[in-house]
Amino acid sequence: MKIVVRKAAGGDPVPEGTYVFTLQELRGPDSRDFTKEDGEDVHIEQSFLVIAKVASGPSAGRVAMSRFDVDGDFGWTFTTLAEACTGKRYKEGDPIETEQMVGRQFTATVHHRTGNDGRVYTDLRKIVAVAGVPRGAAAVPKGRASLAKAAKKSR
Repeated sequence: MKIVVRKAAGGDPVPEGTYVFTLQELRGPDSRDFTKEDGEDVHIEQSFLVIAKVASGPSAGRVAMSRFDVDGDFGWTFTTLAEACTGKRYKEGDPIETEQMVGRQFTATVHHRTGNDGRVYTDLRKIVAVAGVPRGAAAVPKGRASLAKAAKKSR
């Protein structure tokens, strides 16, 4: 997932590192179409624009915006974000009440990269809940089965 980092009044993008974010707004769901690098056309039925703000520290107040898909290859990332914000575990078919996510905090590690358009983008990795999760937690698993295994290991 990529996030366009907005600059705070003349400031720099959020530096790479681990931050606590507050989820400010979810816009959507919207559908979207795109073409992968290999030429495959993809249709996403539900996608949200997630707007999150750094909650504390020297980068407090800086805003990151990201498109999270609910379905498709990376649909698990939206579920991971929902679980981090609400503290609930979701299984396939469970409804996610997005209103419960807004205003909640989550921790994510920011990594920068430059897009083909020359803009600075960030990848949010290691999305976890703020309370009760160690800062050095393992990377977010790539599948639902791995998610369950990781949850058991962290107990």
